[in-house]
Amino acid sequence: MAVRKRRGAPSSTNAVDIAMEAAASGKAPDDDARSLIRKQERLIDAQLFAERIGNGLKVAAAGAAVLAAILAGVMVWNASRANGLVIEAFSVPPALAARGVTGEVIARQVMSDLARASRLSNSTEVQRNVATFRASDFSIEIPQTGISIGQLDQWLRQTLGRETRITGEVIQAADGGVTLRVRSGFQALDPILGTEATLDATIRTAAEKIFEIEQPASYGAYLWKQGRLAEAEAWARSRMLAGPAASRATAHHVLALVLETQDDAAAYAEYLRALEVHELPETLTNLGWTDSDYGHAEKAQAWFDRMRAATKRYPNYSSEVRRQRLRGNAIVVATTKGDYATSVRLTEVQGETNRAGQIESNLQVLARQRAGLHEISRAQREVRAAGEGTTAGNIMQTPPRTRMAIAMNAENWAEALEAADALSAIAAARADKGAYRPQLKVSKARALAMLGRIDEAQALIGATPLDCDFCVTARGVIANQAKGYRAADHWFSQAVKMSPSSPFPNLNWGRALLDRGEVAGASVKLIEAHKRGPKFADPLHYWGESLLLQSKTKEAVKRFRQADKHAPRWGRNHLLWGEALAKLGKGDEAKAQWKIAATLDLTPAERARLAALGAR
Repeated sequence: MAVRKRRGAPSSTNAVDIAMEAAASGKAPDDDARSLIRKQERLIDAQLFAERIGNGLKVAAAGAAVLAAILAGVMVWNASRANGLVIEAFSVPPALAARGVTGEVIARQVMSDLARASRLSNSTEVQRNVATFRASDFSIEIPQTGISIGQLDQWLRQTLGRETRITGEVIQAADGGVTLRVRSGFQALDPILGTEATLDATIRTAAEKIFEIEQPASYGAYLWKQGRLAEAEAWARSRMLAGPAASRATAHHVLALVLETQDDAAAYAEYLRALEVHELPETLTNLGWTDSDYGHAEKAQAWFDRMRAATKRYPNYSSEVRRQRLRGNAIVVATTKGDYATSVRLTEVQGETNRAGQIESNLQVLARQRAGLHEISRAQREVRAAGEGTTAGNIMQTPPRTRMAIAMNAENWAEALEAADALSAIAAARADKGAYRPQLKVSKARALAMLGRIDEAQALIGATPLDCDFCVTARGVIANQAKGYRAADHWFSQAVKMSPSSPFPNLNWGRALLDRGEVAGASVKLIEAHKRGPKFADPLHYWGESLLLQSKTKEAVKRFRQADKHAPRWGRNHLLWGEALAKLGKGDEAKAQWKIAATLDLTPAERARLAALGAR
């Protein structure tokens, strides 16, 4: 039976046809048509949404595949470069674990002790990364494999890398004794005996033995840093005849460090032997310091220049270690030119970034640099913060030496002499031949001379070598104090010839001429000192003083202002700057300078001078 089409009904059930018919007739569609159109629109929207979801899933799947490939590539790359030590949780008796001494706790302590040894050695040898491993570190499972990401990473590192796994166990006897057995890779260490009470020390001994095996070129330096000189010497002598060149050179270098406490000449010769085997930047540095300690400034500078070049090309340095060593070289260069502001800034950075264990040494250096800036109180705080430290190695790096340097910059001669005597006592107690470097004799002789003990000073300075620039300079200072001006000028001229690039001989000569009232001649020498140390505040300040005494007041003000740029907290500079301004009739500006001076370090004589000026 045929279905009759209702009058006015659409000829098609297609929503688009209905809409087109309605549009052609100029009539709006009825309710049924509208409902049909809306249903068709929702259907189309749903189909479009489904298509977008499908396309998105396809893109996401492709992205996930790319991401997985990248992740896999990174894991393979990292695994192939893995060369560290991985410390696994130790096996421990249940009784120990119940008291909190778990296998993971022991593993972390071994890791900490190894890291400490690495930091203290401060070696050029590439230091292997140290980490602990737990199977639960990475527990995300790779779909359809039953393998976690952590397990895959571990397998890749074992297969492609060169990691060494540190394993071990603690065995506890009935009598309370403890035996620690440790293996580095497949190499078993000798059992280490102890007790539960001494377990920390037992673990540290184990870490040292691991360090000796895994970082052989660093172990000797570590022993030396600990003051274990006999062990360090034995280690060095056993390794200097065989092995790679760098390792043999390191052995010679460590032996030289040990010999510094016994015979400086022998130590210097050993450093030279190390260089013949292999050029280590730290050997060049120590040669530079040794020549500097003996007053061979020009020779020392040549070693430091060579060290900078060697550091830039040395392959074993990480980028951070390279930056630290180049920064250290820059500190030395700045100090030799009297640029204490730069050396302080760089040493502060070094203290923040340097390896732990070197911070105490940095504080000692920083205190001496502060003294060079005439910031005496702050320098004293620095040396107190550094603590007493250790007297291992060269005693010229110990707190008494720093206190002596601070006292001399403060012109506190009694305190300088006391510190020098303390340093001599340390050397005598250690039978340390290397401690009697010219620096100690020179400092003590100058303090004696300034205290009026001229005969003692001359006897002491007469025992110093004539090829030592600061020794010869000190001869000039002491002769000048004894009013032997002709002899003084002779010694100063000799020092200038010996160290033509150093500002210090001319500075001391200029100050000596000021003391005897030869202000025009003083200006000449101080200008020469300024040329050799353009960022050194002292030549500028004393040049300003010589100009002030010649009534060249405007020029004097310029020099005091220049000096202030390089030593802004120098009380004496503000004091004389104020005097110069007062002579120019600038009373308010003068008082401002004196007000600053009153808050800074001044000698008793300078403070009395300030009080007299303020009373005018």
